[in-house]
Amino acid sequence: MTLLCYADAELLLRLEHDRQALDGAIAARMIQHVRRLLEGLAKDGHRSLSEIPMLVVEERTELLPGPRPSGIQTFCLHERFERRAAEMPHAAALTFGGRTVTYEGLNRRANQLAHRLRTLGVGPDVLVGVHLERSPELVIAILGILCVPSMSCLLG
Repeated sequence: MTLLCYADAELLLRLEHDRQALDGAIAARMIQHVRRLLEGLAKDGHRSLSEIPMLVVEERTELLPGPRPSGIQTFCLHERFERRAAEMPHAAALTFGGRTVTYEGLNRRANQLAHRLRTLGVGPDVLVGVHLERSPELVIAILGILCVPSMSCLLG
């Protein structure tokens, strides 16, 4: 994904992305977030970016903690991943350096790590450090650590 900015009489933002890797609607939403941030800076250049809302009300309701309207169900990242792994186990979950890992394979390895961490005494409120380069192993580590506190998300 590449964000291009052109400044002339007006500022033009263009987001170039792989349409197979990123849905067009998501890309359009991302560019709207950048637009809102830039508009906020233009209105008050003394505000920090963290003080400028980039999400619309519906996005804040969906993504941020707090009371939810009735009927809206939320899930943690690892729970969403578990669902996807059950729905499409043989689909590509991630590709890196010419290597592809399926949801089933990623889920299995994350579960193995979660079980191993649990046997080492990791549980709720126990910090686990991760020092890895960007790789499939980093994703496995993050998912495995997220699953440890409850162990309820583990399929196997």
